Amino acid sequence: MEGRSAAEFMQARTHIWNHMLRYVDSSSLKCAVELGVPDAIHSHGGPMTISELVQALSIPASRAPFLRRIMRLLVDSGFFSILKRNEDDDDDDDDDDVYDLTSSSKLLINNGSSESLAPLVLFISGLEIEMAGQSIGAWIKGGEVTETPFHLAHGKGVFEYAEERPEFNAAFNDAMASDSRVLMRAVVKDWGQVLFGGLRSLVDVGGGSGGAAAAIAEAFPEVKCSVLDLPHVVAVQPEIDLVEFVKGDMFVHVPHADAVLLKWILHGWNHEECIKILRMCKNAIPKKENGGKVIIIDAVLGHGVENHDTMGIPYFLDIIIMTVSTGKERDEKEWNAIFLQAGFQSYKIICDLGVYCVIEIYP
Repeated sequence: MEGRSAAEFMQARTHIWNHMLRYVDSSSLKCAVELGVPDAIHSHGGPMTISELVQALSIPASRAPFLRRIMRLLVDSGFFSILKRNEDDDDDDDDDDVYDLTSSSKLLINNGSSESLAPLVLFISGLEIEMAGQSIGAWIKGGEVTETPFHLAHGKGVFEYAEERPEFNAAFNDAMASDSRVLMRAVVKDWGQVLFGGLRSLVDVGGGSGGAAAAIAEAFPEVKCSVLDLPHVVAVQPEIDLVEFVKGDMFVHVPHADAVLLKWILHGWNHEECIKILRMCKNAIPKKENGGKVIIIDAVLGHGVENHDTMGIPYFLDIIIMTVSTGKERDEKEWNAIFLQAGFQSYKIICDLGVYCVIEIYP
């Protein structure tokens, strides 16, 4: 405490505690999703007490106090709301408290919802990603011995790991698909005509289970939509009437189309790899005057900084990207350098979507 007041010391200590314990928030949210709490309240049709939740979720009654403690934290974090069932009841019985969904937990309803981020929560908070995150310090100390912290934790890269483990592969694809469905509904609704109007064909590179391509095809049936992804990803996808799946490698070949979509792809690769991918995309599309373009959905550091709720998220994402890949989140200057070196003449940031930006680049 030398040279500092007691108030300064306590403020610094509190700052450390707040950051040290952030993982508890995500692990508690993961627990609620795994148990199916948002689904239970949704199916119930309204707020539920802890006793009702315990019964609906088939949890042993002895675990009720522990569930209440989890819910208390998630109420504080804004994922659930709490109110007294009997407002005039002076009894302190905790079971008078009823829990309801908020706008955030409504996005975690997983029973048949096409707008659920539950798979994304389960994947990002999952053991494999956590183990990789715990390896960051050792990885940095080790220099270039392994490519990523994920390599250090699991002995291979995330794509090789997914190819060998069907459950992880399914969780990864479900997570990306859930984010695509939710995001693309907003993109298509508000910016669809600007981005996709007039196109005859579009290929979603690295499009996984086709959620983004299907959302575009539903809104613009005149656009022939296809998804290019690795063979082990395409092999497990069910057929979708609106989307054609193509096995391939974006570093080798991208199918011809009027436009190429790269959603949450380029941030996973380093500068030189991004240039290679974009050159393949450039070869796949017509000239700008004939409508050719690449549509990128990714973070742009520095955009959206006026929104305090979103300004820190790209930095969190950047660490996750560092953990599992050779890529990074980039600012506009870094994106511009990649576009120019890949042979593109110009670009336009179409819109900000919270954490993401939509960028069009033109050959």
